[in-house]
Amino acid sequence: MKKNKVKIKITDEYPTSIVKDFLNFLNYIENNTIKLTKANQYLTSSYIFSNV
Repeated sequence: MKKNKVKIKITDEYPTSIVKDFLNFLNYIENNTIKLTKANQYLTSSYIFSNV
């Protein structure tokens, strides 16, 4: 069985918009002071928006 080589071009919209979201996140932490806190598996939206 022969494997076909496939090249995937990753952009801010493909394969998913999460790449764009991650770039926005990196930009945010680069330009803002952040404080790391302990979380239990996930952060709720009410917690995130109460600390803005």
